[in-house]
Amino acid sequence: ESAMKELDIQPTDIALVIVSVGPGGFTGLRTATTIAKMISFATGASIIPVPSAIVVAASSDLGAGPFLIVSSVKKEEFWLSRVECNKGEWLCTAGLSNPDELNTKASGVTCVFADDFLPRSAKQYFEEHSIPVNKNDLNAVSLLEVGLQFEARGQTVEPLDLQPMYPREPEAVRIWNTGQPGQ
Repeated sequence: ESAMKELDIQPTDIALVIVSVGPGGFTGLRTATTIAKMISFATGASIIPVPSAIVVAASSDLGAGPFLIVSSVKKEEFWLSRVECNKGEWLCTAGLSNPDELNTKASGVTCVFADDFLPRSAKQYFEEHSIPVNKNDLNAVSLLEVGLQFEARGQTVEPLDLQPMYPREPEAVRIWNTGQPGQ
């Protein structure tokens, strides 16, 4: 309400919601996508989902790539996204991976983005192949810019179809399900 007053707008003036959909933390992604849905339902705004890996690449100002983004690390397994910008269009292919698959997936990349949880064996691979590793960094300006590019191509989703990207079942859900009678 205070932001609307400051900007002198009404809720019905909101026409577009751009949301980073992950992968990432369960609670943060559920909250972000739920808020995007609520705003869309209340105002009729269109929703643009943007994979977080694309936001990381766009935030870097390191060119078109291709880049690898390592996220959601659990032991030796991680979500690996290959991102590049081809003729102004950001493209992303992603899936669960591990250090043993880097020989085939790291070919031609200009750099890698990862957090402090990058498995040691993956870090060694990148060092041995002289592929620089940078910190994951997302910023709202890049999210907005990429989201507007997606909107121009008609990449909107209906509120009920908006889903966060989870690399694997959240730990709390897994524990809950394994503790239930009859499971």
